[in-house]
Amino acid sequence: FLEKDKIAFSLELPFNNEASIQNVLSCVTLLLYMDYSPEEIQKNIRLLHNLDMRLELKQGEQNSILINDTYNADIQSFTIALEFLGQNAQNRKKMVFLTSFEQTGLESKVLMQRIANLLKDANISEIHAIGKETQSLNEYLPGNLRFYHYDSTEEVLNSIEKIDIQN
Repeated sequence: FLEKDKIAFSLELPFNNEASIQNVLSCVTLLLYMDYSPEEIQKNIRLLHNLDMRLELKQGEQNSILINDTYNADIQSFTIALEFLGQNAQNRKKMVFLTSFEQTGLESKVLMQRIANLLKDANISEIHAIGKETQSLNEYLPGNLRFYHYDSTEEVLNSIEKIDIQN
């Protein structure tokens, strides 16, 4: 529940992931400050929709799901994507395809350690790392996490038929 002029109200949000909810609530706070009514805010919230390729959930083959998170650009976004995966995977095997992060400001070793910890905490069973920058990730992963490295997207696409997605 939110409050404006000491009157409580609620809003229906078209999202169920933490990142989108936080973004909407930030906007709502600003709109309340700018004296928009709860009704005006709700009307405009209904116009919002998920960005394509950002936490986009798709049905895959063999009872799998695919979460397309192409716009994932930093550690915080990656953390949110892993949480979203956890919410939606249920009892399925969790597999991540990961490319390098650009301009994080972190030293490569520190970045790889953080990513490895996030993957371990999210109970990921298999990682497919793409790009030269991701090759060192394997050094920081626990032994029970299967790791596959590809130098390029083309190499992954050529290998895709061999990847076991069965649970």
